[in-house]
Amino acid sequence: MCLLWRIELTQKDHLHNAYILIRCTKSRHTNCKPVRNMLMKNFTNVLQSYTTNTNVEGVDYCVAAKALVKASEVAEFRQSIKRLKSDSSRPVGVSELKLLISNQ
Repeated sequence: MCLLWRIELTQKDHLHNAYILIRCTKSRHTNCKPVRNMLMKNFTNVLQSYTTNTNVEGVDYCVAAKALVKASEVAEFRQSIKRLKSDSSRPVGVSELKLLISNQ
């Protein structure tokens, strides 16, 4: 798994673009709106979130998003996304996460 956030970001308080790809825990990915909506509801720094059907490195992702993240908060942001779960009777969460952070 290639994660660009491992690149040392020199200015820790500057905002960086974060590109997020998520595969949810549902067996069928025909309607992944709950994860999309959770991203927008739970994170004020997520600017845009949408459902998609994207294959990257052999993994099918169903939700994509863009956010602004301080370099010093990337690891915490990543963990927060991985812990997302819906409040429904059949909870939906995150099974795969790819987080790409710009270095500028």
